[in-house]
Amino acid sequence: MVAKGLTRASIIDAAIDIIDAEGLDALSMRALGRACGVKAMSLYRYIANKEELLDAVQEGIIAQMQLPKRRRAWLGLIEAAARELRRVLAEHPNAIPLFVRPAATTGAFVALEQVWRVLIAAGFDEADALRAVQSMLAFVVGQALWQFTPEGERQADDEFEFGLEVMLLGLQAKLS
Repeated sequence: MVAKGLTRASIIDAAIDIIDAEGLDALSMRALGRACGVKAMSLYRYIANKEELLDAVQEGIIAQMQLPKRRRAWLGLIEAAARELRRVLAEHPNAIPLFVRPAATTGAFVALEQVWRVLIAAGFDEADALRAVQSMLAFVVGQALWQFTPEGERQADDEFEFGLEVMLLGLQAKLS
């Protein structure tokens, strides 16, 4: 029996809620089923396995990013994307380890591709644009892992600002 209103999106939202409240280790199909008001087996109509669930959670968190819609200079768009990723990671500190995993869903790739396309439009070749996206992602996720912990936030905003500035200046210099 499937609970009325159960959808893939509601399952992912419930998984994010569990992770936010109790941590990644607390997320199991059984716990998720309880949170959704169904038996764990009912979830498999929507999510094939735990790996797919973790990928979907990563995608769900990335979907919370609000990238600027109006046109800005390429450097401003890259900076905004880095700050926005940091913001959503700070809102879900227990889920940050999921971002050490490679992106595996279309939704996750869409966000990365948007940044990649901005870099290409600015004049980077495809390989350098990919390296830039991967470097920025590694910096933001790594800094978030250190700063936003399940135990609380460490004061490291100045380190983030310094690192982001250095990365942006480096990208600008590389393009010149």
